[in-house]
Amino acid sequence: METLRARVRRSVDVSENGCWLWRLRLDRHGYGAMHLDGRTRLAHRVAYEAFVGPIPDGLTLDHTCRVRHCVNPDHLDPCTTGENTARIPRDTTCRNGHPRTEANTYLSPRGGRMCLDCREYWKRRAKGLATADELRPPKLKPVARGGGVRISGATRG
Repeated sequence: METLRARVRRSVDVSENGCWLWRLRLDRHGYGAMHLDGRTRLAHRVAYEAFVGPIPDGLTLDHTCRVRHCVNPDHLDPCTTGENTARIPRDTTCRNGHPRTEANTYLSPRGGRMCLDCREYWKRRAKGLATADELRPPKLKPVARGGGVRISGATRG
C-alpha cells in the first residue's frame, strides 16, 4: 500500500522557487485538496503532518511562499490566525498570485476590481476552453515532475 508521503510526492510538481505545487484538485480558494480517510482534507495540512508531524493545537499553517497550492512543509509555518493575517502582503497580488498592477486590474462599473488574467480565465472557463491549471501564475511553472520530489539534488522521503 502506498504511503502518505509517496502519495503527496506523486501529486506535486516542484517549481524553481522550491514550491511543491499541488497538481490535483484545488478548492474554491486555490488550496490543494485531497480525499483521505473518507473526507476531503487540505493537501498542505496533510503534507505537513506526513513530513513534519502534528500541527500544534490552536495554530494554523502560513504559506511563507504565499502560494496557496504549495504543499512543501519547508514553506509552511505554524502560527496563530492573527499572525498569519498580519503577514499577508496587501494588494501586491490577486488571490491566485498574479501581480496586481493598474494595467492588470479590471475595475467594474460598481467599483469592484478583478485581476485581468483571472477575468480572462473565467471567461474561457465559462466557454469550456480553460482548466484549473491555467489559473496558476506563469512564474510557478514546474521544473521537475513525477514520482519523486527533488530538493537540492536529493529525493526527500
